Amino acid sequence: MMKMKLRNELKYHIAYFDYVKLRNILKATMMMDDHSGEEGYFIRSLYFDDIWDSALYEKNAGVLNRKKFRIRIYNYSDQVIKLERKRKYNQNTNKEDFSLTRVMFDDIMRGDVGALIGVKDNVANEFFAEYKSKWLRPKVLVDYTREAYIMKAGNVRITFDKKLSASSNIGEMFADTVGRPMMPDNQLILEVKYDDFLPEIIKQLLSNVDKKPLSISKYVMCREALINNDWGLK
Repeated sequence: MMKMKLRNELKYHIAYFDYVKLRNILKATMMMDDHSGEEGYFIRSLYFDDIWDSALYEKNAGVLNRKKFRIRIYNYSDQVIKLERKRKYNQNTNKEDFSLTRVMFDDIMRGDVGALIGVKDNVANEFFAEYKSKWLRPKVLVDYTREAYIMKAGNVRITFDKKLSASSNIGEMFADTVGRPMMPDNQLILEVKYDDFLPEIIKQLLSNVDKKPLSISKYVMCREALINNDWGLK
């Protein structure tokens, strides 16, 4: 059996001023991700949860081992559509994905997951099983712009996630629409992912962030806003 690949993950809320400082240092010490571009690339995730809202409540309850499913696209395009399963094991994460066609995505949105029957893929198989047995259904669209930097040592990936927004209009996956802002313009999310070790230069870099890592979930932030009807959505 193939050993599961686990990654360490640190998350921070940072101010725009800290972002500018860190960004200038990263440009001199790390490589920009090929997909990033100067200002980053757009990510839209459609999150799913079951009839009990397990992904939401297990996160808030501090359950150490948990998972969630999402479908992710980039820059409003249907050329790459990923069905992802992200699993959390204490402080470690594992993410695996299965590529969907546009036809498969449209079928899923109509409630037809038949195309996943017999697929030889663990993510697709588990999604199908939970869709049928636990009523896994789409809950919220989450958007942001990601600026990403990479380093081979430690397989480090540092990202700045900007302009976080959410929408309950789950049928607008590929539409050029704007959701409700979830953070002030002068705040963003810093994420640091790495394998077995964090290089000393990155540790020193993070020492400039006058904050402790937080347990941040974009899904929970955005879903709770919908549940609490913060901006009048039903």
